[in-house]
Amino acid sequence: VTQMAISLDDKYLVTGSVRSVKLWGLKTKRDEDESGFDIIDSEAFDVVVTSSDGKYIVFAARDNYVKVWSAEQNQILGMAQNPFGELITGISITPDNKLIIIKSGRNHVKVLNLDSLISKPKSS
Repeated sequence: VTQMAISLDDKYLVTGSVRSVKLWGLKTKRDEDESGFDIIDSEAFDVVVTSSDGKYIVFAARDNYVKVWSAEQNQILGMAQNPFGELITGISITPDNKLIIIKSGRNHVKVLNLDSLISKPKSS
């Protein structure tokens, strides 16, 4: 596991590892009661974060995409190509879940509109 985040509603733990992101239920917050499942296979994951309402998981992988996953629908809702051409080292979502802020290793920052991102057709 290289990255992890807990949803603010304490429903999920999201872990990112070399080739997958897993979503874990946190009903009792004990390891033996967690049941994980892969939500995506990709290149190595660099950062992962959950929205304040627990509906969205946003992550960046080395496949040069920032991806938005629906925890409720169990699918990718949208993605955007990495605008930096370098490693993404940070992702944040504003508390109102409207904006995604991504940061590169050279401290460049880009703001993405979450609603626009999830309403765009998914690219392959």
